[in-house]
This record gives sequence, structure tokens and C-alpha cells, in this order.
Amino acid sequence: MEKGKGLKKYNLISLVSTPLKAAPFASGVYLLMKAIGAVVPLIAIKLDAGFVDAVLKIKDKGMNKALFWLILIALFIFISELVNYISRLLWEKIEIKLNEELLIRVSDKTSAVKYKYMENKEALDLISRVNENIVPYFSEGFLKCLHAFDMAIRVCGISIILINGAWWGIILIFGFSIPLCIMAQKSGAEHYEAAISVTEKKRKTEVLNDILCSKDKEEERFLFGFSTELGKKWEESFKQVCGIQLGVRKKWFIKMKASGVFVCGASMLIIVSLLPAVISGSMSVGLFISLINAILELMQETTWGLTEIVDSLTRTNHFFKDLNSFFLWEEIDEEDKNRMPDHKEAFVFKSLVFRNTSFTYPDTEKQVLKNLFLEMKEGKHYALVGSNGEGKTTIIKLLLGLYDGYGGDILLNGESIRKVPVRERNQIFSVVFQDFVRYSMTVRENVELGNISHKEIKEEELLKLLDKVGLKNKIDSLSDGVEHVLGKLEKDGQDLSGGEWQKLAILRAMCSPAPVLLLDEPASALDPESERDIYYLFLNLMKEKTAVIISHRLGFTRWVDEILVLGNGGVLEKGTFDELISKKGIFYEMFESQKKWYGKQ
Repeated sequence: MEKGKGLKKYNLISLVSTPLKAAPFASGVYLLMKAIGAVVPLIAIKLDAGFVDAVLKIKDKGMNKALFWLILIALFIFISELVNYISRLLWEKIEIKLNEELLIRVSDKTSAVKYKYMENKEALDLISRVNENIVPYFSEGFLKCLHAFDMAIRVCGISIILINGAWWGIILIFGFSIPLCIMAQKSGAEHYEAAISVTEKKRKTEVLNDILCSKDKEEERFLFGFSTELGKKWEESFKQVCGIQLGVRKKWFIKMKASGVFVCGASMLIIVSLLPAVISGSMSVGLFISLINAILELMQETTWGLTEIVDSLTRTNHFFKDLNSFFLWEEIDEEDKNRMPDHKEAFVFKSLVFRNTSFTYPDTEKQVLKNLFLEMKEGKHYALVGSNGEGKTTIIKLLLGLYDGYGGDILLNGESIRKVPVRERNQIFSVVFQDFVRYSMTVRENVELGNISHKEIKEEELLKLLDKVGLKNKIDSLSDGVEHVLGKLEKDGQDLSGGEWQKLAILRAMCSPAPVLLLDEPASALDPESERDIYYLFLNLMKEKTAVIISHRLGFTRWVDEILVLGNGGVLEKGTFDELISKKGIFYEMFESQKKWYGKQ
């Protein structure tokens, strides 16, 4: 499959073709080993029969013939074990390569799909199922296909032996297999439906498990003492998942056990039908005994092995429908997949205009933006304020190209932003979201990610930047200074407070050469006065750049050039801080309700 493309259709043939592609030599030899292993039971019938017959004739013909057959059996067992050992080694290699092949395919696709899928519950459930199940389904499916091949050879071999003595036994075996296969197919469909129904509950269980067990939440577990209560919720969720899955398996087990009664009866009929051949001498006692073992084993395999194969392949076939849907999701443009900014030529920002822009999120009805008109100019600082759900973050997502299904237009320097590839937008906009990433890297690397295509920042310059955002004393206290690893992944890693991480994220944005900086409540972990102060510092340092700040706390708004109050899909009020305060409208009421947070202004 071409990287990042969802054009491949997965079906049951893929269960064999994918391992052959991932590990051609190992898979080819493994198939050969399994083919050899498939004829082992048939050879065993002949060897066992020869040995038993020789033992019965020891009085007349001595022990030589019995010893001959015994040596053959021992040699046969040795070869069988050798084949099994080689097969296990080969399978380990195949599994490693298969894991790599499949996980790369899923990873490439996930990183290439449009952002809208990342905010859709059903899409997230599907991603969860694909990530969790793709390797197990392919591994199990490949082995089940080989198991089916093995059973087919054994049935054919035993059928050839039975054709003279009990030909109707062959019909009985095949006739009995058909209803079992139908039953197993229905069971497989039920199993997969159960798996789909518990996907959301499983994700909830995993989230609770992370809260209860992860190292980074240890302090809050101790502080708030919620482990017992959350443990009960985890147990309840886990039991619900297990209960649904167990219920389906229980039904399947009961059906198979009931089928076992008929299997036993059918086996007895076939065995009894062979007795006349033994009595007449046309079948030796040794062959008769060997056939009894082979028939009983085969019928047992028919009850459990065949039904497991059909059940597994049915579930896999249903999974492939999900997998094909996943790989057919819309992708971002090919040229945008590598989002590494290329700052060889600095973009000169002049203006940004939302002209009658309307937008509704996929699979929702509420129109977040309705014929929105707003204008931003070079070097100006803007504050977007308003209640939750009024489109503040949506504006940033549209600018970044995370969504493109909007009405009206967005003009960048007078040209439609639709013409600007996402990769180029990364050179224009630098963004810090509220849920920014806490990178477990050195302090230097955390900062330089904001300008990764340029050479590293000198330590003296880096320390000055850290001092400006109030982090220098903290970093100086670390044993390795700016080269110290942050986070808790490494043994000597140093974690930061929420506010310190946010300052680092803002500093990363400040280091970006992008002419427009977008801040979506990145300082929400700070107290109101500290947030106001960091924004004051930020705006002073970024005087030559255009900045757009979203925040529910309004202390910083007195220092921006224009405040835009969003509501009902558009701009309800706009102006400077003094203009909106004197107007005593919506912004005035919002600010008055927060004045007590800031003390004396």
C-alpha cells in the first residue's frame, strides 16, 4: 500500500498476502513447514497401524518388524518436533515484521487524515478499534487460514482411507460440518458486534486506569484521595465490558457443547461401520485402531477447530469492513503531510479578513459562525472574547486549515486562504492551545521546537528569554540547566508546575519566526494576575508581530489594540478597552464581573 493512501481493500486474502509481503522468505518457509505438518497425522495413521500389527504378530515373526516400526515412529516424532520448532522461530520473525508493517500503515493513515475525524466520537472509537485489533486480527487470521488448510488435507486423507470401508462416513463428516459452520458464522458476527458495543466503555476503562496508575497523576491521587472511588468506577466499567463479551462467549460455548453430543454419535457410527472390514480381514487391526484415534480427533477438531476458524474469520471479515472505512477517510493534501516549516523566505503578513464566513462542525446542526466579518492588520494585537461555544477557537482552527468546509471566504493579504497549503500556513501562524503538549525533552529542545528549522539558540540568548517569562531561576536550579530533561519519563527528569509548562509553551511560540501568533488560553493554569502579567510581557516583546489572544479572563485586554466580542456567530462589539468600557455594553459587564480578580488596576 502506498504510504498514506487508503486505496487498498482488505479482505480474507489479505490475511495471507500481508504476511508474505511483510516477511516474504520467513512466510514462504513457514507455509512450507505447515504443509509438511498437515500430512503428519496421515503418516502417523500408517506408522501406528504398522507398529500395532507388528506387535500382534511378535509370536509368529519376532520383534524385528516391531522394532523397525518403532524406530520409524521415533524418527517421525523427531522430524515433527523439528518442524514445529522451526515453525515457532519463523512465526516470531513473521509476527515482528507483521506488527511493523501494520502499525506503520495505521500510523501513516492516522497522521494523514483530516482533523475533523479527531473531534468525532464515532471516528475516535473506530481509530481505537483499529489500533487495538489490527495486529491480533491479522495474526490470528493468518494462523486460522493455515489451520483450515491443515484440516482440509487431513479430511481428504482420511476420506481416501474410508472410501472403501465406510464411504457414507465421508458424507456424514461433511454434512455435520455445514450446520456447525453456519452456527459459527453467526457467532462470529455476534462477537464482533459485542466488540463494537464495548469500544466506548473500554476507552473509559483505559482513561480511569491511567488516572489510577500513571506516575504523573500520583500527587493528585494522594492529595484528593479519589483512588477508592475511581477504583469502584473502573471496576464497574470493567465488569460491564467483560459481562457483554462473556455473554456472547457463553452462548457460543453452550452451542458447541450441545453439538458435541452429535459428534460423539457420528463418530461411533463411523467406527462401528468399519468393524465388518476388520472381521473380514480387509482392514488390519492396527489400521482400525489408528483410524479410531484419527476419526475421534478429527470429529473433535470439527466441533471446536472448524467452528473457531469460521468464527474467527467471520469476526475478521467484519473488522475488515471497519478497516476499509478507516483507510477511505479523507486525507490532507499530499504536499501538506510534511508539516515541517521551511523559513527560507519570510512571509510578509499584511492583513487577514473573514468575509461573510459561516461554519458548522461536521455532524452537528448549530452554526458556530454566521456571516462573520472581521479584519486584522499587520502588527496589531487582538483579543477574542466571549462565552464558550461562540467560535473563538473555531476561528483559529479555520486559519490553521484544520477545517475547510466553511462558507464565505477568509482573505490573507487579499487572497483566499483556501489557496494557501497547510504547510505554508505553518510559516504564517504560530499557535499555542490550552491543551498544549508537555514534551519530555530538554529545556533547550522544548524552546527550539518553536523554530526547529533554524540553528540552535545560543545559551546566553536562551537564558535571557527564560528570564523574560520568569523561568530563569527555575532552570538555573536544575543540575544540567537548559540541557536538563523535563517531564517524568526519564529517571532524572524534572517536572514543572502547570503554570511553568504554560510559560514554556508561550516562550516556544515567541521564538517562532511566524508573523502571526495565535494564543488560545495557554495561560489558563496561572492565576488571573500572573496571566495578565505574562500577556503584558508577551505583547511588549511581540510589538512587531500580529497577535491574536483568546481568553475568558480579561485583565490583559487593556493592552491590545482591538477587542472583538463574539456571540451569535458574529462580532457583537469591537473596539479598544477604553471604548468598550465607556460604551457599557457586553464587554463592560464581562469585565466588571472580573474586576475583583485583579486588585487595583
